[in-house]
Amino acid sequence: MGIFDVSFSKFITPTVVKVVYIILMVLLALGYVGAVIGGFANDAAAGFLVLILGPIFVFLYLLLIRVSLEALVAVVRTAENTTELVRIQGGGGSPAVQWQPQGGPPPGQPPYGGPPQQPGPHGGPQQSPYGQQPPPQTPPPGFYPNQ
Repeated sequence: MGIFDVSFSKFITPTVVKVVYIILMVLLALGYVGAVIGGFANDAAAGFLVLILGPIFVFLYLLLIRVSLEALVAVVRTAENTTELVRIQGGGGSPAVQWQPQGGPPPGQPPYGGPPQQPGPHGGPQQSPYGQQPPPQTPPPGFYPNQ
């Protein structure tokens, strides 16, 4: 069984989650029966209140448990599919794309288009509002520097 796999190469969550769900359903049912018995032991009105409103709360708890377990299984399946895609691609995937900012505007052009700049007071082009550095560049879509 995968529980003794110390390399974590196989996920056991999809098989274990069924058993966990059944155990939690049984515990909710037993808790409901215990709450009804306890309600009637204290007062008949409390017993009827638990008898009528109890199934609503049991249903809501069961729904919350189901959604949580489905989310857990979805994460595990995503991990399995990602592992399979990496295996199909040869294990290494593609090398990371290194994004290099492109230089500033051509000489004599303002940073964001428009007419060419006039010569500055000392004969050279006017000083860019960015000093000697090109204007800030935005990375291309899909670029994430931490990957």
